[in-house]
Amino acid sequence: MLNQGDRIFATMTSDSHIIGERGGLRFVYVYSKKDDPAQIDQYDIAANAKKGRMVMSTGPFLKADINGFLPGDDLKSTAT
Repeated sequence: MLNQGDRIFATMTSDSHIIGERGGLRFVYVYSKKDDPAQIDQYDIAANAKKGRMVMSTGPFLKADINGFLPGDDLKSTAT
C-alpha cells in the first residue's frame, strides 16, 4: 500500500478518560487549534486525525513544527 502512495497512520488507546498529562500511560495526541478542552471542535479533531496530525506517546506532548509543518504533513527537502 505504501508503494502505491497510500499513507497509513497508526493509532492506539489507553482507554483513559482524563484531561491532562500522566506519564507512563499511552496517549494519542491529535492536533487542535484550541488548547482549552471545552472549546475543541470534534470535527477539527477528526479532520486532523485523517491528515495524520497525531503523535503517540507514553509521556507529555511537546508541540513542535518545522517551518509550520506539523506531524503528519509532507515535508520535502530542498537539498540537492
